[in-house]
Amino acid sequence: MSATASVMEPTNRSEIGSGRRRGRGRGRGRGQGVSRAGTAQNRPSQGWSINVPVEVPIVLQDEYSDNTIGERSRLFCMKAMERLGDQLRMKGLQSTRVGITILLVNDVLTQCLHWLQDYVRLHDVGNAPELSMSAMYQYLAMMFYSHCTGFSLNHTWTIMEKLNQHTPSLDVIRFISQNILAFSPSNRGNMGANSWSSQRDMTPNLTAFEKVSFSVSNSIFVVPNHTTATLDDDLYGTRASDNQVKTISNRKSDKEGHCADVIADALFRITLGIRFRRRGEFQVRNVDRQLNYILDACGEQSLNGFVMTADRGYGSMSLLKAMLSHGIRCIFIMPEHLKKCHPFVGKSFLNLDRDEEIEGEPSSSTGSDSGDDVDQESLLTVMISP
Repeated sequence: MSATASVMEPTNRSEIGSGRRRGRGRGRGRGQGVSRAGTAQNRPSQGWSINVPVEVPIVLQDEYSDNTIGERSRLFCMKAMERLGDQLRMKGLQSTRVGITILLVNDVLTQCLHWLQDYVRLHDVGNAPELSMSAMYQYLAMMFYSHCTGFSLNHTWTIMEKLNQHTPSLDVIRFISQNILAFSPSNRGNMGANSWSSQRDMTPNLTAFEKVSFSVSNSIFVVPNHTTATLDDDLYGTRASDNQVKTISNRKSDKEGHCADVIADALFRITLGIRFRRRGEFQVRNVDRQLNYILDACGEQSLNGFVMTADRGYGSMSLLKAMLSHGIRCIFIMPEHLKKCHPFVGKSFLNLDRDEEIEGEPSSSTGSDSGDDVDQESLLTVMISP
């Protein structure tokens, strides 16, 4: 489908906007006419003539959306696979499942091993087994197998022994499981406050672990020009009665636990970042700090194609402004749960159905603590950098 637009240009540029002097006798003064400036602008066609018609294509919305998504996906896959190959070659790994797994988990396992060794030396743990990267990989393999099959740790170790997988002793696995840390052991109990609650809250110490866990994933799958990301909250359930930072939610299956904001790639379903909410920290601040790390060292021009999709819990105006400050091109907020909407639209005014809210739950299930309710007139925000 196409339409024809006419391009017009002035025939006499000196006449545009100046007007012509009237002849003798038409003015108020003798021998002089009156200049009426602006007469030519009253009629836009005056002084213009058709030069060359130009064909302007008009593409239907569905066709434009399909072409845009298909092209973005193709370029994203091509760039991500190129980066993955470069990372494997730099590390001397083969392009296999084992090689990719080692590439993604090696840095975080190395850091966890250092923290575990520091803990053993700091507390002078007696009869501690010899720890190495080989033992950490074997421990990780047993954890994967145990969680995927539902078997106990003891039964999993027995099966792997029968398969002759060269697993370490069960005592080593149990020692790692009981003493592994996600932060430096010197930070435990040093929160700057003499209260029992702050001593138990270890989430402020997770910053290094959150960064090292996804540094390699970000270097591969964060392609600012073509990435389509999804932002959502997650509740990591815990039944520990002495945990002082649990979040209560009647809508979640786990009901209570640690709350975290998660950003993932919508195409490969690769997690790009997880950040747990700290004590007294609003949702806006948590997401802003997470984007600071994920989009670090990315120029503003390279973020023109970054698209973010979130649910209605992230619809507060303060949060949208915070996300737009990172140069993201498009932020799409879904107005209803699991509603199928296309993110590639320019502007939309959507209303929330308050009757569907669960009794006792706030309208913003993930952002009720941010101080702003969902803005019904600004659920979709788009910013295109020049």
